[in-house]
Amino acid sequence: MANYRKLIVVPIIVSELILPTKVFGDSMSPQTMRKIDTSTVSNVNNTNNKSINNFDSTSENVASGIFGTSLWELDSSGVLHIGAGEFAYTDTSSPWNNWAPLIKRVVFEGKVIAGARSNYLFKDFINVTEFDKMENFDMSNVVGAADMWKNNKSLESLDLSFSRAGQNAKTLQNGGMFEGCVNLEYLDLRSVKFSYNYFSAFKDDAKLSRVTVDESLNLYDKGKFPGIPESKQYTGKWVNVGDGTISNPAGSIVVDTTDIFGSNPNLPEDTYVWQENTITVGKPVTVQYVDTEGNKLAEDTVKSGNIDEEYTTEQKTLPGYTLKEIRGSSEW
Repeated sequence: MANYRKLIVVPIIVSELILPTKVFGDSMSPQTMRKIDTSTVSNVNNTNNKSINNFDSTSENVASGIFGTSLWELDSSGVLHIGAGEFAYTDTSSPWNNWAPLIKRVVFEGKVIAGARSNYLFKDFINVTEFDKMENFDMSNVVGAADMWKNNKSLESLDLSFSRAGQNAKTLQNGGMFEGCVNLEYLDLRSVKFSYNYFSAFKDDAKLSRVTVDESLNLYDKGKFPGIPESKQYTGKWVNVGDGTISNPAGSIVVDTTDIFGSNPNLPEDTYVWQENTITVGKPVTVQYVDTEGNKLAEDTVKSGNIDEEYTTEQKTLPGYTLKEIRGSSEW
């Protein structure tokens, strides 16, 4: 009978590695980096980074690693560069959770395929103002997108028109996907295929006032849709831009929030914005200053404005006179 020897694997710990200065740049000049922690996995469907490199204070980079099969690096200016590859699954937290407050911009430097479970992927990127080269980010296989961009509080716009999100999936759960993006004003959701509004996808996105869609998003349930504030400025509905501009839309399609985010099968492709009330210029208001006998004491003041706008008049100081009464309203 053959004898089997017991194989013992001894990990080798190194204090320094010599790696290129830039993972994605043209320069290949060497740079010394101190390796703080390293973990290795072989399955792309794993929630961990394959390797993590934290750099000392003299480096141009803060950290780098491999997530799924994508190389990434976070430079000292706060830009997270992500190289081509396939992302692993994220079931508990973002792979960049430890550096989230340091990230100010995300750039997809090559073609990246998002994992089927991309929950929490960019959650709590509170200082990120831009996701760049989004045409390289393929979300067609995504099934889970819960909290994906949750609490991206500095983000003002996001273009998912090239993402094909959910196109290859039977369901795309988007619970909390954009929740807490309190400064988000614009979303381009062309090519996005939600299955239903799982819950709170747009909760607290009070500034979301411009949306581009190629059809209704088919969000059937009673999730938190972005609402239009009740005011004299807005009608509470959305209107398509048509041949006009964002600030002066010329479209004739006026719809409710549920038409865009709900299940209207006849919604034409376009950008929709909050519909403003029609402004009508009102007649001027003339303020006269007279004594009890009707004698003029000061020059008239003329107030101009639009119908339903507020106006006020001011009391003037006139030597030898005190205000007795105001005929008419001093404000409206």
